[in-house]
Amino acid sequence: MISIALATALALSQGNPTIQPRKNYADCLSKYYKSKQSETMEPAAFTAAMKAACASPEAAFTRALVDYDIKMGSKRAAAEENAAFDIEGYLTNISENYADQQAAKKPRAAEAPVATAEASAPDTR
Repeated sequence: MISIALATALALSQGNPTIQPRKNYADCLSKYYKSKQSETMEPAAFTAAMKAACASPEAAFTRALVDYDIKMGSKRAAAEENAAFDIEGYLTNISENYADQQAAKKPRAAEAPVATAEASAPDTR
């Protein structure tokens, strides 16, 4: 029976099969983000559209993460939970960047002038 340490060492010596799917997914999200920077969308709509646009690379990345974790000895349920957590991190990061960018585009309300003692004192000349 192969020990977990030996299995881990063997897998690491063969390279990490999640690297290319991770890069493909990150590239898809980045390209989508850049393509929508000049548009105005509600952040929730942006996230939903980005998720749809990158569904194929997301599925490949998820599959690679789950397969790798199982190969490293994780149970499928834990591997799927870890993969979902990783995907959610990517989506949250890009979505928050987009929301911040959209908020910065909105005009700010004009600030009310601050009353000074000199301006509010009655003219006694």
